[in-house]
Amino acid sequence: MKSIVLPIVGSLLALAACQPAATDAPATTAPAEAPAAVSAPPARPRFEGTYAATDTTCNLSITITRRDTSYFFACDSLRGPVRVWRNATDSDVGFVFVGLKSIEPEDDDISCAWQDSMLLIQNYGNAMNEYQRFDCGDKYLELRRQ
Repeated sequence: MKSIVLPIVGSLLALAACQPAATDAPATTAPAEAPAAVSAPPARPRFEGTYAATDTTCNLSITITRRDTSYFFACDSLRGPVRVWRNATDSDVGFVFVGLKSIEPEDDDISCAWQDSMLLIQNYGNAMNEYQRFDCGDKYLELRRQ
């Protein structure tokens, strides 16, 4: 048995030695493709402008201005800073108008979402979460940039 195994093992070793190693294989890769164009990150949205209520009985407008890196609002005779919040991808943006107070509760600053050059405000809540932002009967207010 020993005499049969040795020639077989020897033949297998010889065959293995004749096979090219993976690193010795000729390059058969496809031509290199041009790298994909790297696009610049999207520009940050511009928030400045006058936003006015549309499709509503409310006569409401808010003007947002920018000074250096800060934003400010004007609504009727009130003026104050605007706190801007964003999620990590800038897909969700919102504002808090510091000093622009709700009707009920009186000490709440009014906040809104910003989407596609529009301020979106839920004007009042429900029986479980009662509040009212402006003296207006519409539940949802859309203020579009003019």
